[in-house]
Amino acid sequence: MKAFEFGLQKLLDLKISQLEILKLDISKMILKINNLKKEIVDLGIELKNSQDKMEKQINEITEFQQWMNYVQSLYIKRNGMISELVKVEDNLEELKNNYVSLYKEKKALENLRSIQKSQYDLEQLRSDQKIIDEMSQKHNVS
Repeated sequence: MKAFEFGLQKLLDLKISQLEILKLDISKMILKINNLKKEIVDLGIELKNSQDKMEKQINEITEFQQWMNYVQSLYIKRNGMISELVKVEDNLEELKNNYVSLYKEKKALENLRSIQKSQYDLEQLRSDQKIIDEMSQKHNVS
């Protein structure tokens, strides 16, 4: 008796591999997002501390100018990080959508394999029953 062979097994294996790769990519994106969020929070704290320091310690115009430049650079850096965070979150969303799509394709292939296996098993059962019936008829004729 020939063993069941799913004709699209290689495609199913490919989809499973692609899903694993996407899982890793999604994990990396989530880690990057979390790191960016932490850096943004840290910069916000640094901005607040700088503003507090300015209110207490700035006496000369040059110090004030330096402080203003520094604070402005922190705002620019934070805005850049926020922009990067938005891009990374968009990439994460795209990866998640790809994952869902691949997962659906994988499920469809698994369902097709299950249906084909059931059909194969039914044909094998019919074939076996036919052989048994033929043997039974030969035995009854004898």
